[in-house]
Amino acid sequence: MKKITLILAAGIFLLGLTCISTPAQDDEEIVYKPIKVVKNRPLDVKGDVYEGTEYDYSFKVRGAKTISVKIISKFADFKLAVNDGIEVYPFTEWVKTYNGKGPDMNIKEWIIKVRSNYKSAPFRLSIVIK
Repeated sequence: MKKITLILAAGIFLLGLTCISTPAQDDEEIVYKPIKVVKNRPLDVKGDVYEGTEYDYSFKVRGAKTISVKIISKFADFKLAVNDGIEVYPFTEWVKTYNGKGPDMNIKEWIIKVRSNYKSAPFRLSIVIK
């Protein structure tokens, strides 16, 4: 009887150690959405972003000089990043508008990360590349 009790106690102890050492999952969900942006033509993207979710809009443009991005929303903002094929480099903070040049590097892909500051945020994202 003592042997069975000792085995059960050891099993419960090991189960408890396993539960403690398992890290908690990150609550943020990232949704990847490829879009097509044509040079010198404005593109409007509409959607809803929820708290704990981030939308990553990715697109490729050759020979882009400047990019203009504006988000119309009360509770959403965005961050611009570029991908050189190896790593993603953010080059803005969380903002409502951006108008300027990208970094001087070999850009394979542009990424616009949209997030919500509140539970639910409807937004309209306006993108122009020149």
